[in-house]
Amino acid sequence: MAADNDDVKLAEKQVWVMADIRKAGALITSTSSVGIPSARSFRNDGEVTRNNLTLNEDIVLRKDTQYYIGDKFNNFVKAGKKGLMQLFPKDERTISLYIKENKVDFNKKDDIEKLFQFLSQLH
Repeated sequence: MAADNDDVKLAEKQVWVMADIRKAGALITSTSSVGIPSARSFRNDGEVTRNNLTLNEDIVLRKDTQYYIGDKFNNFVKAGKKGLMQLFPKDERTISLYIKENKVDFNKKDDIEKLFQFLSQLH
């Protein structure tokens, strides 16, 4: 999703974030990393060795979507109240009131699209 009028722009960025690290458990099963200690080094004849260790872990990734709002000069900020106030200082009161009345969740696509429509009407 990307939208734009002459003064306000909306952008979407999808990123992969680490959701969990699962360590190999008994019988080659994976378990969540909570509470399972792991060694990243070992002692060999009194000398600490930090390399040559193979960690048996599965990294669980999840796709996350981040939304950005931009102005006519292509200055983009991550969608959020603070960023919007910096981007559109003249409309601070009006934007604050909209966010409060509509209970905008900056992680929901529908809320962001409605906010974009509102900002487009202001400019």
